[in-house]
Amino acid sequence: TAPIRLDATGGNSWITGSNVGIGTTNPSTELHVEGDIRVGGATSLIDLDSNAKIVGQYYNNGEAELTFLKMYNGADASINMGTKHALGYISFAAGNGAYTERMRINNAGYVGIGTTSPSAILDISSSAPKIRLTDTDGVWSEIDGNNGQLTFSADGAGSLGGTQIDFNVDGSNKMRIDSAGDVGIGTTAPLATLDV
Repeated sequence: TAPIRLDATGGNSWITGSNVGIGTTNPSTELHVEGDIRVGGATSLIDLDSNAKIVGQYYNNGEAELTFLKMYNGADASINMGTKHALGYISFAAGNGAYTERMRINNAGYVGIGTTSPSAILDISSSAPKIRLTDTDGVWSEIDGNNGQLTFSADGAGSLGGTQIDFNVDGSNKMRIDSAGDVGIGTTAPLATLDV
């Protein structure tokens, strides 16, 4: 059966059997678009059934799936995404007026923040890298790696007072540095600069 061409305004849309092609005379799926797709309207959406997914693939790869985005998993209502290309990665970008990559997960499972080539499970790269831990009461502590030095800060703003840094092994305290700068090894209440 010859394909049906929809050509009211000089366009290039075709119906072949049960497949519809836009921009192609030989649609290979129910809807085959050669070109961009735009969804307009403030309340418009693309509705996927449970376990349906958006798949990215290279045609020169025999149409094998290389990337996917599953918007809804029927088992647990999760959002899943992935890549299985040898050079594949997932990146997250944000910026003011431009897309700037901020985080990447490479194909080894390494996560890079501020770097596109992480070399550890978590690799944070910055001119002044630090990790901040903020309690719900607003008190924060930090691990700072600026200038190749490693700094641990408990109650970094000094707003609480009487804090300490503890080192625990096998579920019990082995060393404590209290707010006076005293170090206790084997004791959580050091009475001297070094109390063993």
